[in-house]
Amino acid sequence: EPLRARRSQVLLPSDVLHAELTACYVRVENPKSQHRGTGKAQHFAVRDVTFVRFLEQALQKDKPETPLFPASPATFRRRWHNLLKSLGVPRNLRLTPGGLRAGGCVHLYNQGTSIPNLMWQMRIRQQTTLESYLQEIAALNALPALTPEARRSIEAASSLYPYQLQAFRA
Repeated sequence: EPLRARRSQVLLPSDVLHAELTACYVRVENPKSQHRGTGKAQHFAVRDVTFVRFLEQALQKDKPETPLFPASPATFRRRWHNLLKSLGVPRNLRLTPGGLRAGGCVHLYNQGTSIPNLMWQMRIRQQTTLESYLQEIAALNALPALTPEARRSIEAASSLYPYQLQAFRA
């Protein structure tokens, strides 16, 4: 879904003339779950203030038809594998971008986000689906399987996140 998204699907604070807004919204057109009664268009909110500011910088000059990721899914996968390799994450762990959704769910749950809010944020209708995400990812956490060096690399890269986004200039 995100690989096919266009600039017109992102609603930034500046788009609605509310620069003080700390979230942006992304419209998901033709979601996988549309045949389960959730509608042809859905949305999700991005609430990380640093990332919203980054999106403002990165997308402010883009035309509505501009793809958010102007490359192929194969290019995305190659970049994903290169990133994991540079962090020292072995390929046999089979980490995929899809796992970020479940990992994000567990992260928000551990921060105290309520079950109904998690379901809304993830666009999930059945609590059993959410339970499977939480149970599955909690049992399969890859971090303990990593070498100390890989764990340090991930921690160091993570600490740079806000600075890298702030340094970005479109």
